[in-house]
Amino acid sequence: MKSLLVLSVSAGAGHTRAAQALAAAARDRGARVEHADILEFTTPLYRRAYADGYLQMVQRAPELWGYLYRASDRRKRPRPAPGFVRLFDRLEFGAFRRFVRSFRPDAVLTTHFLACQVFAPYRKRGRDRFPLGVSLTDFDAHAFWVQPTADRFFVATGEVAAVLAGRGIAPAKIAVTGIPIAAAFARRHERTGARRRLGLTGDRPVVLILSGGAGV
Repeated sequence: MKSLLVLSVSAGAGHTRAAQALAAAARDRGARVEHADILEFTTPLYRRAYADGYLQMVQRAPELWGYLYRASDRRKRPRPAPGFVRLFDRLEFGAFRRFVRSFRPDAVLTTHFLACQVFAPYRKRGRDRFPLGVSLTDFDAHAFWVQPTADRFFVATGEVAAVLAGRGIAPAKIAVTGIPIAAAFARRHERTGARRRLGLTGDRPVVLILSGGAGV
């Protein structure tokens, strides 16, 4: 039985729900699957800052968030991280790396770029060379998603694939698969009965508004 480790980050619900859908699909196909949230292995302070910082900034200082997004998306010549940053990463993500190594997966699939960032320095040195796939859950490829040490990229559209390729990812590594969703969304329901169960009588139009897991 093949073992698959699915990783996500609880910074918004999208990464988590996509990972849950992938884990369920793999289990249905007989794989041994573990789904883990990377932030669960970090300190409470880091977890709170990483998960809540984005929402707080979007709600209270959207212009600042826009500036930081654009600034971090510019192509730069790769430079080694400062020593204190590398030390912080080794300490903060030590428990997470030990968990992945002890699981001994046949493959790792992540719906967030953080896992790639954590393992990139080790993979460049020939360590932690498990097959690593990235399911990109956005409709654009920000620079953070451009992770050269990953083996495969699964993206929503051909446009996203072109953006990744333009940023240096080999096209052979990229597959256009769509964004993973739970199998329940593929089940059809009889319209009249569904409207009756929801108290929606008559033939008036119904508008469904989605705002994401955070309700922003």
